[in-house]
Formats: sequence, C-alpha cells, structure tokens
Amino acid sequence: MKKQPVYFAGIFLLLSLVTTTGFQSLPPVSSANGEGELSFNGGFQHFAFHALKYGDGTVKGSWESKSTGADDRTHGIITCLTILADGKTAIMSGIITQKDGTGFPQFTVGDPVWFKVQDNSEGARASVDMFSDYYMGLSGCVDYGITMLPIENGNIQVKP
Repeated sequence: MKKQPVYFAGIFLLLSLVTTTGFQSLPPVSSANGEGELSFNGGFQHFAFHALKYGDGTVKGSWESKSTGADDRTHGIITCLTILADGKTAIMSGIITQKDGTGFPQFTVGDPVWFKVQDNSEGARASVDMFSDYYMGLSGCVDYGITMLPIENGNIQVKP
C-alpha cells in the first residue's frame, strides 16, 4: 500500500515537468524590428514592424504603414522572416489583415505584402538604416532586388 503514494507522486512530478517545460515556446532564434519614416511627395509614410523566428521555423509578427500624405493605413501579420548572410539585412512577408482609408495603394485584406530592411548599426558614425517600403502583391522571403531607401526619424534592428 505504501507504493501507491510514491507512484502517484512520481506521476504528479512527471506531469508537472511536462506542463512547465514541454509546452513552453522555444526562445526566438532571430528577430527584426523597427520603425521610422520615408519621405514621399512632400509627405511621410510611417512604418513599424516586429518579427520573431523560432527554432522550429515558425514566425510571428506584425507590421503597419500609415501615410500622412494620403488617406491610408494598412496593418498585417508577418509569416516569413529570413536574415541574409550579411547578418544585417532581413526580408519579411505576410498578409494584410486591416485596411483603412481610400488613399493609394488600392489593396484589400488578404493580399500579400513583402518588404526588406537593413540595420546599419548604432551611433553617430553608423550609416542610416534602410527600408524598401512595403510592396503589396509580392510574397515569400525571396530577395527581389528592390532598392532600399534611407529611413528618417527611426531605427531598425536585425538580430540573426
């Protein structure tokens, strides 16, 4: 009869270990985040994004774009993150989940989006961080060779 409490204690210990360690998310392997502005036709487009890539390959994140020169705000999820071999450039893609306003571009919820960023370090001697802008209609973590522009009033961080 004394073996039963030990047996139940062992099962309880095993279940507690599984629930406290077996179901926790793995820490992210790589990440990219940032915010800033690009100048367009006398106005600004503000952008913000964050993405985490986990050891099992899953990616979680979101992005947002708001143009002060047009009646447009777009928001979405990030489903793909790839950091290039230079360790400072990241490519991300995802899906539009919210669209407000009537301004350009004329895309809808569910459309794919793609963008590329570059973290050029910190400090007074560092080069300006770069952003490609959001390209609606492109998808996947493929480098389309699109030119990036220097950002204003912001910071981008890429961590391989």
